[in-house]
Amino acid sequence: MPTIKERDTMNGPAELAKIIAVFAILAVLNPDCSKLPQNFGYEAGDWSFIWWIIAAFVIAGVSGQMKFNKRKKDQAQFNSYKQLAEQGDANAQYNLGVCFENGMHVTKDMTQAINWYRKAAERGNVDAECKLGQLFCYSVIKDNVEIVDWVRRAAELGYAKAQCSMGIYYYYGHGVTKDRAQAVSWYHKAAEQGYVLAQYNLGNIYKNGKNEIKKDGNIALYWYEKAISDEKRNLPKNLIISAKKSIKKLEAAGYSSSRANI
Repeated sequence: MPTIKERDTMNGPAELAKIIAVFAILAVLNPDCSKLPQNFGYEAGDWSFIWWIIAAFVIAGVSGQMKFNKRKKDQAQFNSYKQLAEQGDANAQYNLGVCFENGMHVTKDMTQAINWYRKAAERGNVDAECKLGQLFCYSVIKDNVEIVDWVRRAAELGYAKAQCSMGIYYYYGHGVTKDRAQAVSWYHKAAEQGYVLAQYNLGNIYKNGKNEIKKDGNIALYWYEKAISDEKRNLPKNLIISAKKSIKKLEAAGYSSSRANI
């Protein structure tokens, strides 16, 4: 298994040695040391600049050492995940999947990521179940009924993210027979827990109405307002803008969330 990615940054002592070497070269090129300050814009004999050189040494050394220590800590964390994951720890298996998916402390590898997410999901880790479902929705994983079953299991346990995923599956027919009524049912479960993407999706559904879902501007307005009531709850900026535009149109058409029959 690959280890933490190498970086060009050296450790603190090496950075310090590098700067000292540069300073030494300047001294060699200037046999008359009294004129050395002129290389730094100072008058000959004025050695006050040396404090700036010392400060540069210290800053470079401390910065380099901090980066070096962080890499060591990252490597230790990755190794810990790996060891625990291989022993069957579901949380570590999920975290290892995250590392491989995002290239954190290791070379990015989606095959390895999916492999570890599967192992974690098989041990009941709901985050891994939902992650597999998300990758399935984005076509990283092809249609797989087994993955939908994992997400459904998490959804039935009350996990809002999984409930929203089930809404997406039923709305678009990913891995299940398309069923808009089922989609709305799952969206409602997630939205009632404050899951903003589900709230936004319900706003869209009721604004447009389709097939068995009756158009209702009041309900649409209610869910749009819920979705953007706290913009720190991770609704993507483009969806916030879209929701605000829809709210303006619905209000201009005379709809009111206070009349929504939820």
